[in-house]
Amino acid sequence: MREALARIFLVHPDRRSWLPAGIWALIAVASVAVAAAVALRPGHLQDLHLVRTWLEYAWHHSADPYAYFDRELDYPPLALLLLAPLGWISDGTLTAWFLPASVVITAVAVWALVNAIAERVYAEITTPQRVAIVAMILSTSSVRGAIWRGQTVALAVLFGALALSWTRRRPVAAGLMLALCSFKLHLAFGFGLAILLLDGPWVVIVAGASALSLSIFAAATMGQSPLVLAVTYARNLFAIYAPPGHIGGLLSVRWVFEELVDHYGAATLLYAVAAIASLVLIVRAARRAPDAAGRAQVTAAALLWPLLFLPSQLYNGMLAAPAVWLLMWPESGLIRRQSKRVAVVAAFVMFSVLDVPRLLRFISGWIEDGYWLYKGSYYLSPLRLLLMFGFVLFVAFRRARASQQELSV
Repeated sequence: MREALARIFLVHPDRRSWLPAGIWALIAVASVAVAAAVALRPGHLQDLHLVRTWLEYAWHHSADPYAYFDRELDYPPLALLLLAPLGWISDGTLTAWFLPASVVITAVAVWALVNAIAERVYAEITTPQRVAIVAMILSTSSVRGAIWRGQTVALAVLFGALALSWTRRRPVAAGLMLALCSFKLHLAFGFGLAILLLDGPWVVIVAGASALSLSIFAAATMGQSPLVLAVTYARNLFAIYAPPGHIGGLLSVRWVFEELVDHYGAATLLYAVAAIASLVLIVRAARRAPDAAGRAQVTAAALLWPLLFLPSQLYNGMLAAPAVWLLMWPESGLIRRQSKRVAVVAAFVMFSVLDVPRLLRFISGWIEDGYWLYKGSYYLSPLRLLLMFGFVLFVAFRRARASQQELSV
């Protein structure tokens, strides 16, 4: 039984078997079918149609779109330029093509991200295992949520993965990819942080200059002042995400602090201290990383940080995938015993595949006085990510300490 689970969850050292790929492909087809069934119902794909409304206004009216969509438009000017074609396609065509395009882009993004992480840890990942990992991610609730809400998060992950993969060979192209990734700023932060700490500032500088240039071009094309757009965009972000209780449940760990402390000011202070302290820990881990495995662990932690401390909804959970892959691969040094790796990977993956929080909320409706279960289910996803984040950093520091001790001897 243990060997079977090790193969299914890609922990077994035999990476040439197509059996896991076949199993996860079947699960992925079922998962995507569920997402499609939900997405095609009236009232879904709401994020896609909302973005389309923003784009139509931005390119057909000589007015500030951020002022018109006050406390609503939270995409940067670069996103309005990059996603402009969505505003030119008819509603029917957009709906028909979104599902297959989303699945293909997600698959390519996962393939690129696996390649980038494998290169950094010097792990040999065979084609059957790559296919199995792609199918595994397509089976998760984060992908289902992105599809039925009409999200473009997979495109941002693809740009970020290419930036991570090309950093050492094609730094200018990597910088451009990171700039394009910044149409989802919170995702770009994680990729940019990993690249900055482990590969130096050059790619991030190119990305910043490219993003600024594209934003200025977008503003000029819309007939607006770049400075005015930047100010109204920043005001929108603050208005949407700063006030207490405005958006809860799905965003970062800040709402968890607010729920536990029950005081907005104290929770904000606690959140700020935790966010800054965790960033400092990532920087220290990067400086002490003794080898490729240590640097890969820092990369995983950097990608987890935005999920915990920036406004990231659950469909951005693809950024947690590199941490799970490092758990699968013995080359990463996270968990050496195969039996423990199987248990941890299986628990983490099935939590997402089954969407345990949503399942518990469904069950709570059948339980008398089940509100405690309904409310508690919202804590599970951020706490799960927090445990993973803490574990990755713990192992990174432990490896660095062991390496220093060996050198001193």
